[in-house]
Amino acid sequence: MELTKAEEKTLIWLAGWEESTVDHLVSVIEKVARKRAEDLV
Repeated sequence: MELTKAEEKTLIWLAGWEESTVDHLVSVIEKVARKRAEDLV
């Protein structure tokens, strides 16, 4: 998968965060993705 320059910059920025902060952010994104998928059915 190709990333835009903006996406790459965001990932580099996130890499400096505490691991637990990134874990929480990923959890929120996964919950939203599941909810969106459920709403499409």
